[in-house]
Amino acid sequence: MDSTKFALIQSIPTAVFLLLPLSIKRDMSAFRYVSLASIGALLYTGVVLLIELPTYYNANKDKPDYEVQWAYFDFDMFTGCSMTFFAF
Repeated sequence: MDSTKFALIQSIPTAVFLLLPLSIKRDMSAFRYVSLASIGALLYTGVVLLIELPTYYNANKDKPDYEVQWAYFDFDMFTGCSMTFFAF
């Protein structure tokens, strides 16, 4: 499965069923469980990184250092930012 397609399949239901109810609350007591969700999001992000690391390594292990792009920007950046901000 394409990683962009997986990101959409995963992020849209997460935003609708988890983030939308949290954003509707008006009272601060509604956020008492947010720290548990943040820890869960950090663990989830760590597991995803560990699972995808061998794929990234195998795709780039034969390239010389001058051909490897260490950083670049594309539209997947917004998916990563949403996970990072939610985990924070």
